[in-house]
Amino acid sequence: MEEKQTRLEQARDWYLDAVDAIPADNWKGATLCAGWTPAHLVAHVATGDQLFRAMIMDATGKDRSGLDLPVDFADRQRRFQELTSKDAATLKRTAHQSAKETVATIVEAVETAPTTMVNVPFGTVPMNVVRALRLNEYIIHGHDLEPATGRPMPTPDWFIDRALGDAITMLSRLHQRSPHKGKAASFHVHRTDGDGEWIA
Repeated sequence: MEEKQTRLEQARDWYLDAVDAIPADNWKGATLCAGWTPAHLVAHVATGDQLFRAMIMDATGKDRSGLDLPVDFADRQRRFQELTSKDAATLKRTAHQSAKETVATIVEAVETAPTTMVNVPFGTVPMNVVRALRLNEYIIHGHDLEPATGRPMPTPDWFIDRALGDAITMLSRLHQRSPHKGKAASFHVHRTDGDGEWIA
């Protein structure tokens, strides 16, 4: 009997399908992230996966010596810069390996240590937030890769309803890190697939 995939696993696989769909000659092409190529996006997600895996292992007391993982955010940035210059095969291989290992680490931590608090670039968060952050990262950047794939990449049906709350929460967190911290702000979230607008 086949095991049912978690939504995190579904999002990861959907993202990796987008990565695999990028033609070999289009890794320096356009994406929906202004100024970023597919190589930038894939390096960003892969090194983010590596950093989150390292932070989860630290938080759960797992030994990560001998693993090729970032030691901190600055090391992640260095790895990102280095990975963007690699060939398509290396980018794809790194994307698959990093995503699969990180999702396995998240799933295990959620099952065995769900109350674990993890240090992430914007603060300390519980495992359910870590899981949501990676899930959203896969869906958002999988969508960002659509122009490079040359084909439509419809998002999973469940994603918009599931992620809207996370997006609104994240806008508030990002505002805390902005130069406008402390000033009143409102955020307008527009639907691009129908009618509707949300203000947070």
